[in-house]
Amino acid sequence: MWRILILLVSLACVGALAGCNRNQVATSKEDPTIIFRSEDGRVLTQEDLKGFTGNIRWEIVGGENVPPQAHELHQQARQFGEKGDYTNALVLLERASALPPRWPYPVYDRAYTHLLMKDYDGAREFYRKTVELSRRGFFTAITALDTLEREHKGDLPAGTYLMYLSLEWQDDPEKRAAAVRQLAKQFPKFAPAWKELAACRHREGIGGQTRRRDKRNVTDQQSAGP
Repeated sequence: MWRILILLVSLACVGALAGCNRNQVATSKEDPTIIFRSEDGRVLTQEDLKGFTGNIRWEIVGGENVPPQAHELHQQARQFGEKGDYTNALVLLERASALPPRWPYPVYDRAYTHLLMKDYDGAREFYRKTVELSRRGFFTAITALDTLEREHKGDLPAGTYLMYLSLEWQDDPEKRAAAVRQLAKQFPKFAPAWKELAACRHREGIGGQTRRRDKRNVTDQQSAGP
């Protein structure tokens, strides 16, 4: 039976952790403070919780009784994937998923690897298997499967989900916003694009308010004089 771990993190606790860290060496952007780390290496950090209020529901499905060899094969596969060696990555992911057959992580990564290879049929097959293993969802598997099914039926052009996923690789906020606007314009029936566009506009609104407030503060200080 799968083990489902649900971690409810109160932001009050996060605030307390942040307060404790003020007396320590500042954490760099590349080394965020980790609130929780799962057995398979996934983490929840203070940066992940920035901007949220109330309780955060963190859920990990599967991953129980996974032998060390499976973890090792999975990590090796990811390293091959990062180098663009998708063939070897798929071989290792298949071996990793066979050891604990109900562990969704390597199956999910197999789907992602097929997607990067533009093998949309293969990606759809393994995203479907991921959802079968994790009915409550596993990362973006449900959205991925739904989009790829729509691509297969002709409701969306082939490559829509890959283009959407590529937004994650864009670090420049302005370029990301431009890409999101283009995606929403190009695929008006693709709801996740509009969700991203709304998020971009929200961030732009917050940024604009901050800039206006900073400008007013500078003006007030200049008016006050020495």
